[in-house]
Amino acid sequence: MKHQSNDGLTRLPLVLVVAGVTLAVTVDALNSTVYGMARPQFMEDLSATQDTTNWLNTAFVAAKLTLLPASAWAINRAGAGSILWLALVGTIMTSLLCAVSPGFPSLVTSRVLQGAASAGLLVAAQTILFQLFPKDRQGLIQAVFAFGVVVAPASAAPVLHGELIAVGSWRWIFALSAGIALAALFILLAVRRHLPLHKCEELDFDWVCLGMFAIAMTATAYTLSEGARWNWFDSARIQFWSAVALLGLIGVIARLRMQSRQAMFKTDVFGNSDFVFGFVVSFIAGFALFGSAFLIQAFALNVLFLPSELTGRLLLPSSLAIGLALLTAGWLISVQGANPMVFTPIGVLLVMTSMWMLSGSGSQSGSHDMWVALLLRGFGLGFLFLSLTLIALSGLPRPLISAGTGLFSLGRQLGGLIGVACLSTFIQRMNTLNSQVLGSNLNLSNQALHQRTDLLSQALVGRGLDPGTVDAAASTAIQNSLKLQVAHLTFNDAFLSLVWLFVAVFPALMLFKIAQKKIASP
Repeated sequence: MKHQSNDGLTRLPLVLVVAGVTLAVTVDALNSTVYGMARPQFMEDLSATQDTTNWLNTAFVAAKLTLLPASAWAINRAGAGSILWLALVGTIMTSLLCAVSPGFPSLVTSRVLQGAASAGLLVAAQTILFQLFPKDRQGLIQAVFAFGVVVAPASAAPVLHGELIAVGSWRWIFALSAGIALAALFILLAVRRHLPLHKCEELDFDWVCLGMFAIAMTATAYTLSEGARWNWFDSARIQFWSAVALLGLIGVIARLRMQSRQAMFKTDVFGNSDFVFGFVVSFIAGFALFGSAFLIQAFALNVLFLPSELTGRLLLPSSLAIGLALLTAGWLISVQGANPMVFTPIGVLLVMTSMWMLSGSGSQSGSHDMWVALLLRGFGLGFLFLSLTLIALSGLPRPLISAGTGLFSLGRQLGGLIGVACLSTFIQRMNTLNSQVLGSNLNLSNQALHQRTDLLSQALVGRGLDPGTVDAAASTAIQNSLKLQVAHLTFNDAFLSLVWLFVAVFPALMLFKIAQKKIASP
């Protein structure tokens, strides 16, 4: 009994470290997804147009994307524990600044700083877990950590946003973020002696490369978030920002190849074949995670006409399933010695099945009709993300862990942005096409239309409507019914497009992995 008690005392600080860093990165989920749910409230409270308020999201995303890979240099120079403290305190301060910002300029500035703090927080937290725990325990450790980086942004954060906006304002969300970050700070302060301070030798930092990367990521974030709204390259502004993004990325690549005495991050990480595979697939996984969440929420709002708080709750079953899948896969990998690669195709098949099931939803569907599909989506995403994390990062040597973590997170974030942008464009164009196809039936020569109008007119007269207005009312009802049918067909096509994405891409990725193994084998 004494041995068990001492063992428990030894494990307790490590448990608190995992709990503290997981709680800390949950704050990033709240801050990352706040704009999508609270955009109308931002516009109203700040008396700003949509074009203006969109910079609240673009500024945060651009700062975060810029510093995700760059944080690795700081972690190797100062230690992951030191950067975690700095990022956590920065998150608390910037969240409070966002909550009390009196106007738009101060709020944008706070969002830039908040995005920078979030990048350091994500990379430092995951680096600490890989440095602190042995490889054979990473399955369960990363499963718990994924609650903060996968479960929270996919479903838990939108639920909280909907509830807080319904009873308060967007300022409450930032206040909650500060409170959660403060709780994480107190937990980690209690176990600060257990946080690793390991440092690695680094080259001088390449500030020129960082500047070019910041320009590229700002332009990329703006293009992906605004492209669908401005019909992409039909707009001069999107053409301009796309060109800036492309030139910035070309400049970064050229600088990395030419500069040997300075570096923004360790490019040696791309010499690891498992990391390359995980990094590439992380784009697809981010596409599926954030893209499917966007589709489900948009479907609930525009077809099922659910209020925002109920729309957020719609993803709760999927959230629970993601958590259960993470823990199940983590246990099998850590305790039973299962190969993480096994869970990648299983996750893909489950996500494909869920999207195929959702493609059959209609305007008469209720949330209970979607639960099976949402549960399958959750299990699939849980298996997929844990397997990719372990494949990409668990085999990296210690000096490359922070660089790998930053780039892997960058891939997931960019994949999500691309997914939402592509699906938004797909919905707009399919909506136009379906409107044209179905709208062609609304012509005066269509006898079925006349019969339908007459039946509706008679029904409206029977309900006491003035006979002089029934024809116009019947026509309006038919138009509304047409719009609902168009939306129904459009979202069915959008859900099905995710299935075809995996059908087209995943076999090629698996062949790529097989080829990597053959090349690596003697």
